[in-house]
Amino acid sequence: MTPPTPGEALRRRAAASTFVLACLLLSQQPALSQAPSPQAVCGNISKPAPDRIDACSSLLERSQNPIERSLLLNNRCVAWQTLREWERSATDCTEAIRLDPKNRRAYSNRCVSYYMRGDYDKALVDCSEAIARGGLEVASSYINRGNIWFARGAYDQALKDYDEAIHLNPKDVIAYGNRGRTWAAMKDFDRAIADFDASLGLRRQPNNLVSRGRVWRQKDKLELAIDDFTDAIRLDPRFAEAYFNRAVVFRMKNDLQGALNDYSSAIQINPDNPAYYNNRAWTYHLLERDADGLSDAEKALQIQPANASALDTRGHIRARLGQRELAIADFREALALDPGNRSSIEGLKSLGVDP
Repeated sequence: MTPPTPGEALRRRAAASTFVLACLLLSQQPALSQAPSPQAVCGNISKPAPDRIDACSSLLERSQNPIERSLLLNNRCVAWQTLREWERSATDCTEAIRLDPKNRRAYSNRCVSYYMRGDYDKALVDCSEAIARGGLEVASSYINRGNIWFARGAYDQALKDYDEAIHLNPKDVIAYGNRGRTWAAMKDFDRAIADFDASLGLRRQPNNLVSRGRVWRQKDKLELAIDDFTDAIRLDPRFAEAYFNRAVVFRMKNDLQGALNDYSSAIQINPDNPAYYNNRAWTYHLLERDADGLSDAEKALQIQPANASALDTRGHIRARLGQRELAIADFREALALDPGNRSSIEGLKSLGVDP
């Protein structure tokens, strides 16, 4: 019986999690004064986003100068991005560009908003426009455009943009990390490790530690993988993906209790991820705690009904619990979604049913 394959950290997940975008810090920052005036807050990315939005809005009410208004709207666009308000941020950057078509930061920042809402065509146009206009932030625009190529599976083009970003800034942690993820997606694990080493040599980032740990897992160097995931957790105890990936390796080492503990930690941090519940359900199944596993499999399917892996997991659990017809239905539904699911095929055969 083949266990469900855990998700490979959701390759196309929005950039703010596994793939980090660089252009959220590009807004102009007014000189700070002793009193936190609106001018001091609007472009200061160290301030809370709601405060920056209020400050920028206050200044916009007073300003009639189109160039000044464009800069303020760009700053507010960045603040909206901090709150993951992609539509509002895109609207502000669009108005900033209308008022001042030379505002290269607005193009770069709107590229982020379009990317994060999945509008890759528009994001590519804006990132390319930002690159063409140059400026100190052009390396970040290359990273952002590389992220779009990566999300589209155009890895060769992504590599070219990350190469250019590193050429412009050889100490760019994000560029090395993103290029490492691209090499990993291309199964060139040695180059991936080299880039993650370079990134982590500059700054030990939890995100890149987890990415390197996944590559160590692919190379079957499980202890090195565990070390990286543990280091990421030490740096960020609320990093659910680090617990999840360490749990996967614990399960590979047949440390089922260690896996169970880490899946539970990931769920506690992020209770809305179906993969976490599905993998914990399978671990309960391996521990012959199928009643507990059934609850988790059903929770995964509640979050994502068309989840072939969770249907397969529930099928195996139901089969062991003696719920034969329900198990057959789960296996058949899993195969309808994923006809190549060997685990479901074997599950049906074990019940004497022709797949």
